[in-house]
Amino acid sequence: MLEPPVQDFLDDFVRLEKVAAGRTATTINFADLARDADLSPLTAKKYLCYLELSYQTFNLKAYRGSASDRLIKAPRLHFVDLGVQRVLSRWREGANGPQVETAVVGELHKLVRTLRLDVEMSCLRTKDGREVDLLTRLPGGGYLAWEIKSGERAAPADARHLRGLADLLDGPLLAGLVIHQGDQVDAWPGDLFGLPAASLFAQVTSE
Repeated sequence: MLEPPVQDFLDDFVRLEKVAAGRTATTINFADLARDADLSPLTAKKYLCYLELSYQTFNLKAYRGSASDRLIKAPRLHFVDLGVQRVLSRWREGANGPQVETAVVGELHKLVRTLRLDVEMSCLRTKDGREVDLLTRLPGGGYLAWEIKSGERAAPADARHLRGLADLLDGPLLAGLVIHQGDQVDAWPGDLFGLPAASLFAQVTSE
């Protein structure tokens, strides 16, 4: 039987873990996490670090460019294993928007880490409400901007936050990608594209 201090630690940790699971694909706010888990902000931050060290979560860092005074610098939380996330958050329905976003960003994160690609990943959020789910900086210094949707179609309006990023980035924007759950590929003016999520990770084979 566990000693009371150890059991208290585990109870507190699991409580924070459950609260965090319900916030996958959201900007981390330690004060809010601490309040909802009934912990101090310092303890919440420490426990969230434990989740990352044990490969349950990863923090997608916030982009910090030359226009840093316009940017929110808090990272975004993602759960690596969505099965665990769904159990902890007691989600029983089909994948929702945050889960789809985490699935796509998580697979890209694992791909970059496993293959040791020279690709920097970040998220972008401005103080006036613009959000980009994912920015990937490629070896040449150019960027891809990603918007990830849970629906089966993409429309030009879905790419609204991907337009006009030049004044926020320290390199050229090569393309804006709206990732969706359907099977249609779209191309719009301004190097903007709608792409099926499945096409990102499909294995290409040749006979």
